[in-house]
Amino acid sequence: MSYDIVDMKRAENFTGPDYPEPSPYPYGLRIQLQQEDLDKLGITDMPKVGDQLCFYVCGPVCHTAESDDGSRCVGVQIQQMSVEEPPAAEEEERKDAIKGGFKRAAKTLYKNQE
Repeated sequence: MSYDIVDMKRAENFTGPDYPEPSPYPYGLRIQLQQEDLDKLGITDMPKVGDQLCFYVCGPVCHTAESDDGSRCVGVQIQQMSVEEPPAAEEEERKDAIKGGFKRAAKTLYKNQE
């Protein structure tokens, strides 16, 4: 199963609970990483507020709820995590690999079969 990365920003007409600070992003999607967590992830230089970090996370669903009005909720306990490249950087690497690396490797590999 593969999913695209999506912006989790709430719609402007979102009428959910008030959050501690004004933000279009739900407070429930925020995570805090403590020193032990940072050490495990190899984050030695503290990022600046506003820097973009990308993560790959895995964990089991630990809670589900569905109400009569059709709203639904899923709780996930994050158990594994890694720091990843931002999607734009990953896409750029993929383009570079396709342009040069893969094509060069294929030409080298199949050179004797021409």
